[in-house]
Amino acid sequence: MGRGKFLLLSFLLIITGAIVVAGYYFLKIEDFNTEGVHRVIGRNEPRSVIEDSVSLKIFYPAGLSLQMSEIEIKGVFNPLKKVEASLKALFEQEHTIDTGVIPEKSSIEGLYMGIDGVFYIDLSRSFLNNFSGDIMDEYMLLKSIFETVRANNEEVKEVKLLIEGEEIETLGGHFFLKYPLKSLFGEEAEF
Repeated sequence: MGRGKFLLLSFLLIITGAIVVAGYYFLKIEDFNTEGVHRVIGRNEPRSVIEDSVSLKIFYPAGLSLQMSEIEIKGVFNPLKKVEASLKALFEQEHTIDTGVIPEKSSIEGLYMGIDGVFYIDLSRSFLNNFSGDIMDEYMLLKSIFETVRANNEEVKEVKLLIEGEEIETLGGHFFLKYPLKSLFGEEAEF
């Protein structure tokens, strides 16, 4: 009879332990998948939630600084689509805000996110050929691209520019671009 009680007590302890572990596991999970979950939108909620739009931050060169512009785009975007839309807006914004820095007829050939957190921007050859600026123009253009990408995708650690799928040494002869852009903006001087 002693052995039967021991087995019954062991069984009850194992079941109790499993219940405690399962309860802790299910109650502790905070990051759950919200796909397919529809929120009830109240009257005080922002308009962007109601319209299924996303806010994009675009940094464009303005003299010796960057000016931030925020635009709303309808639709729900994944992080890659958000960056693509923000970069297209940056290049198209040259027509409405004359920065004089963004090369004419520049276009995005492709965007790639590496497993190492490096975000590759593949640009058209016209981006390289049509750039005509001094050292400050080149710096502000590269910084505007870098900041625009980082502001619209939190997963990006580094940004690297490619021209038609190939690395370039420099855009205007002032900065070495074989390395990601973050290396240019580590310690900045205030102007």
